[in-house]
Amino acid sequence: METAYFRNIRKELIRTLETTENQLKIAVAWFTNNDLFDLLLKKLSNGIRIELVIIDDYINNGDFGLNFQEFIDKGGKLYYGRQENPMHHKFCVIDSKILFTGSYNWTYYAENKNVENLVKFEENQEIIDTYSKEFDSLIKDLDLVNEANKIAYEDFEIKNLFSVKNYLGLDLLYHGKEVAKIEYLEKAKTIIPQNKIFLKEYNLFKSIPIVEQPTIKKAININTPPKITVQTKIKLTKKSIGIKSRLNGINNRFSCIIPKGTKIPCELSLSYSTTSDNQTQMSIETFKGEYEQANKNIRLGKFLINDLPQKPAGQASVTVTISIKENYDMVVKAISKDTGNQMEANYYDSTLIEERLVDNT
Repeated sequence: METAYFRNIRKELIRTLETTENQLKIAVAWFTNNDLFDLLLKKLSNGIRIELVIIDDYINNGDFGLNFQEFIDKGGKLYYGRQENPMHHKFCVIDSKILFTGSYNWTYYAENKNVENLVKFEENQEIIDTYSKEFDSLIKDLDLVNEANKIAYEDFEIKNLFSVKNYLGLDLLYHGKEVAKIEYLEKAKTIIPQNKIFLKEYNLFKSIPIVEQPTIKKAININTPPKITVQTKIKLTKKSIGIKSRLNGINNRFSCIIPKGTKIPCELSLSYSTTSDNQTQMSIETFKGEYEQANKNIRLGKFLINDLPQKPAGQASVTVTISIKENYDMVVKAISKDTGNQMEANYYDSTLIEERLVDNT
């Protein structure tokens, strides 16, 4: 049985969520409603398993956002959709037997301002299972959040990908790139001239000439041979790569190992020391980005190196080496300087590298 709701959506959503007995799978772009949030906290206290995916932006994680850290601390599983592919779903699976899906975000704006819809599926198990599998597939590629982000206001313009101006400007950007026409990008520049995401793509697009064939420069005189300029592609890191560390007594610092713009292939290393007495293991958590706070960047993965010698804080050390190949494969390796024990992890990220054309004269 399917039922469509166009008014008083929150009331029906709360009524049905109250009946949850085992598990909730929730994917909503924006979540600001306290009534719905308090109900989730209540269900967590009653032993209900809840998995939640939201966008990591100022609406969800700004000054007046919900306390998602409390959700985590009560046992909720929180995931942030990737910034490069914003998660725009609005659906919820209840106990694998009820599905809500539609246009409705879990916000006050959706409830009181927008014209929204929500459809409830109760007996169409095939559709319900399809959404449940899609949710499982979604979180498989995301990292579980241990510390909820809080976004500073100065980062709001960059992360507010769905404002009208940003949405239209970036849509024109992607249109122009797809059809290779600069006029779309020039129009986008008049709409979002300060958007850092756009400006980076715009400058990269303008740096690539439409004609990539070798060109002959005009000779100074008939006795000077023509000068041929051939352009070749090089690969560079699009973001800085590093690990979470404790710097100057402050936790959650981003320690850059491979700076943004480093030519690929590359391999660079830094050494790190233990921060407590008799520490026998060290967490190697890798991120890409430019923020000083590690958790504000995009997490790539995590592993532990064990069996470090028990020494006073700062006297046992580990060398972390990051190498990146042209095929987007990245290896993060940690080696104990004292024991030679080592651990490594392989990551693949197709957004890690950008290509540029350079002159070879």
